[in-house]
Amino acid sequence: MIPDRSSVGLLHGLACDSYLWETTEGYLQRANFEVHQPIMRNQDSISKMAKFVLDEVEGNFILGGLSMGGYVAFEIWRQAPERVKAIILCDTKHRLDNPERVKAREQTMQLVQKGKFDQMARLFHKMLTAPDYLDDVEKSERLMAMIYRTSPKEYLRQQTAIFNRPDSTETLATIVCPTLIICGELDQITPPAVHEEMAGKLPSAQLEIISGAGHLSTLEAGETVGPVICNWLLGLAD
Repeated sequence: MIPDRSSVGLLHGLACDSYLWETTEGYLQRANFEVHQPIMRNQDSISKMAKFVLDEVEGNFILGGLSMGGYVAFEIWRQAPERVKAIILCDTKHRLDNPERVKAREQTMQLVQKGKFDQMARLFHKMLTAPDYLDDVEKSERLMAMIYRTSPKEYLRQQTAIFNRPDSTETLATIVCPTLIICGELDQITPPAVHEEMAGKLPSAQLEIISGAGHLSTLEAGETVGPVICNWLLGLAD
């Protein structure tokens, strides 16, 4: 059971910040949840990111993570499961990267190391969302602005953390708290099949596929994802 006014910690993805969860945060606040969004830019490992979040958010809390934030959520569960009341995993994965994804990460890191952050940002931008979102000039500009709020050094630290993260496949079976899994229907980076596999390995999971959304489902379809998350949490309180 989730009591009223529970704390919720929302964790962002690579080269993202609180804008990623902006709409969801509004829904949660209107439902009397206390929302925290720690910004993980100064840590070069998933373990350090998890410790940072645990230090930033007091007491027990509901944990939500998208992409890199999901990797941190798995690590938080490993470090302090007694503090996590429920987990929301969005557009993330439990397994390590396949060789193709490893190569892609290495290439983007090399671009940034060579001073070509702009080139990396443009490539990254094209991968993150569904085509309809990218075609909207205003939304696309806001997304690029979010990417640019992460400095090259911060980006490299985050990628280093992701690159060296542990496999979380065995962790899934240990997550006994209520778990909501959300994935954009058109997510190219962590597609629906990955989330279906996760849901099958978790003891208590609900899976929601968000129609028309890509990898940043909370941003692209905030007016859908926000109510899904709120209604699920409020249902746990009944």
